[in-house]
Amino acid sequence: MGDVYRWPTRDLRSHYLSLFNWLAQHFGGRITVERSGYSYRWLTHLRRTFPEGRYIHLYRNGPDCALSMSRHAGFRCLMLRRMASQLLGIDDFDLTAAHAPMLPAGLAMAAGHHYSKELLFDESISIESFGLLWSELVCEGVRQLQEFGQDSVLHVSYEALVANPAFQLERMVDFIGAAPTTGWIERSSSLLSNHQAGNAVNLPAAEYAALRRACAAGAEAIRAIAGC
Repeated sequence: MGDVYRWPTRDLRSHYLSLFNWLAQHFGGRITVERSGYSYRWLTHLRRTFPEGRYIHLYRNGPDCALSMSRHAGFRCLMLRRMASQLLGIDDFDLTAAHAPMLPAGLAMAAGHHYSKELLFDESISIESFGLLWSELVCEGVRQLQEFGQDSVLHVSYEALVANPAFQLERMVDFIGAAPTTGWIERSSSLLSNHQAGNAVNLPAAEYAALRRACAAGAEAIRAIAGC
């Protein structure tokens, strides 16, 4: 990995292609698969930077995904920043520590980037808010995905992946042109579990109904592009 620090100054695409090639060679392969969460907003930039890329769109049932987001520290941080920014009438990218004195205690930490685990999870954030965030991200992502050629995108639902992992993993490796090593499909399939699929239905009826309404726009966008 020390070689990376000695690479010359060059454009972002060249750096990433060199890094991907280095990773493939280092691990004895020929293809590198990169997976970053929260990337819907950057799809146009990714496509522009890597027009030859193959993109796997992994999506999940809206209410289940929103429920998972509500329990995730990163998404709670994001939501608190959005709440603080909306209160101040500014973009969340412009929120800085200088705004902290203008905010209630629970939101002030979002401006200062110093998060307390207790405050982070004690702060009341409605599950419906996470549903609206999910819909917003999905609708923006689908809008950008519509600019991609059909042959460059494979749509895979999380529910289908955990229900029949071997089949879906085979679809994915075929799509990217990979040749998995012996036993890889079986080993990878054993790591997947469907115990979290459908958890949102266990919410109180009124809360679940509100969450489904919040997710409706995103769900419709996915149906339109993925045909599900």
